[in-house]
Amino acid sequence: MNESATAPTPGAPDKKKPRVFYGWWIVAACFSLSFYIGGTITYSFSSLVDPLVRQFGHYAEVSLIASLRGLETGLLSPVVGFLVDKLGPRKILAIGAVIASSALFLMQFINSLFLLYAIFILLALGNSFLTGTPTLTAVANWFKRKIGIANGIMLSGLGLSGLMVPFVTGMIDTQGWQKAMQWIGVGLIIVIIPCIFVMRHKPEQYGMLPDGDPAPPKPAVDAAVSKQPTGSAEDMPLKKAWKMRPFWHLTFAGLMQNILITAIFTHLIPYLTGPDCRIVGLSRSQAAFIFGAIPVVSVIGRLGAGWLGDRFNIRKTIAAGYGCLALGVLFLSLIPWLGWWALIPFVPAMSIGYGSIVTLNAAIIRKYFGVKNFGTIFGGMIAISLVGGVASPWIAGKVFDTWQTYSWLWPAYVVLGAAGAVALFTMPNLRTNTAEKSPTV
Repeated sequence: MNESATAPTPGAPDKKKPRVFYGWWIVAACFSLSFYIGGTITYSFSSLVDPLVRQFGHYAEVSLIASLRGLETGLLSPVVGFLVDKLGPRKILAIGAVIASSALFLMQFINSLFLLYAIFILLALGNSFLTGTPTLTAVANWFKRKIGIANGIMLSGLGLSGLMVPFVTGMIDTQGWQKAMQWIGVGLIIVIIPCIFVMRHKPEQYGMLPDGDPAPPKPAVDAAVSKQPTGSAEDMPLKKAWKMRPFWHLTFAGLMQNILITAIFTHLIPYLTGPDCRIVGLSRSQAAFIFGAIPVVSVIGRLGAGWLGDRFNIRKTIAAGYGCLALGVLFLSLIPWLGWWALIPFVPAMSIGYGSIVTLNAAIIRKYFGVKNFGTIFGGMIAISLVGGVASPWIAGKVFDTWQTYSWLWPAYVVLGAAGAVALFTMPNLRTNTAEKSPTV
């Protein structure tokens, strides 16, 4: 599949401008993919925890799957980002589809803990090529001024995928988790094929500019001037970004977020249906409904933060998102004492905080570091920040295996969410003239 085979000739005379900028078709394809992957693989893992524990052992052993997935995703993110920058998203999505669908079909043969780990690692490998870095890079290539709202719309697919969690949970409970995974593999093939055909790399290859802006007349440039380095953030490599303070502020905040999100999303259904939350008396289907409500309600945060980030201080907008996330975890920790009075505010606070952060992370990276090496820089940040996501689910599982409670763990996570907010508030402001004037570490 040659991504430039059908590219229009730049500057062709009397070329009629399309009614809909092609970047929005990229957003639609990424929305569809995020919706399906989010609902069936990303968010539904919590529904698998109890069935896997019944079949294979302790919570810590099963939670290790999430840790291994995080480790692999972290290690692969810079590689995937580099490949997307060089090859474009279409080829990367095709590779991911083959690997992920193969893993889902192979799950029928799992009969040991070793095979469980091995095939879930294979699934994580495929997933790394399907969502996250590939989709965010694809959208970042096609948008600049409207990057916030474009990401907000695209990631709303991930949010709305929470609607699938009760359905997937019911399928696991009625057909068994292995059969359910096979059906998810069939659905993945159906969804991914049109997304691959829609996907394109960069608008400049097709005679367009980001946001659908008209091409300015090409000025004559003196050869001596053209050879002078501009220092523009648009050309910033990972090596240079690595030396800048904003890189490390964003990476630290991402580390805090990953510690929180991976543990909570892995253990939320067991926590809500376990001994800690007897006061609310939830069944698995009710807990799955509450879990699914988090990404759905997060659409408010995704769209709202996308709109705000394009118009106001994006750094402070993300910091506010971390504050909401910390507040959500605080309410989560209070459910054993306050019951529904804590559970009801937990969902919107957690949802809006989580939604705003995941939407604006890519947007702020594009604004600070440009688009040319976006995938590589974004992948480098993910590789470091996912260290927390590797350890956190296993630690939470070990805590429950040892003390039969999660309750004392959540207050510590409130502090981590607040630390993420502080990291964003203290991050240097964006300077738009040249990269040399940007603060360095």
